Amino acid sequence: MKNKQLQSWDGAFGDTAKEHTPCTPALLRKRVLAFPKIFQSIGLNDLRSIVEVGANIGMNLRALQPLTEAALYAREPNPSARKALMDDQALPALQIPNGSAEQLPFEDASMDIVFTCTVLIHIQQWTPIIGQKISDAK
Repeated sequence: MKNKQLQSWDGAFGDTAKEHTPCTPALLRKRVLAFPKIFQSIGLNDLRSIVEVGANIGMNLRALQPLTEAALYAREPNPSARKALMDDQALPALQIPNGSAEQLPFEDASMDIVFTCTVLIHIQQWTPIIGQKISDAK
């Protein structure tokens, strides 16, 4: 059963989220400049797989595309956001599995990086979810 936040995100509220956070060239550029600093200690060139949980329309993943050759994945519960990712060819459909943060469809230790950005404010019971993400990351 979906919790209240997930029901909201999976429905009308989530459908309008891309209007609140449009993928403009200026916002995308800021992320392209920020990610090398964020991943500086890890080394973007050494990563083979990255998944963003709650990717929405994929602005972070779009910013990572020119910076790494890692396979990029999005976990997004909202159908219209997933459709935007596919329609824009930001990611192949197989790399955008339907679902929420509670259950990732990846083997333990199969992802080099599992990250989220502005999602935890929508999750009431986030502590067990963080433990799951740590298990999924290498």
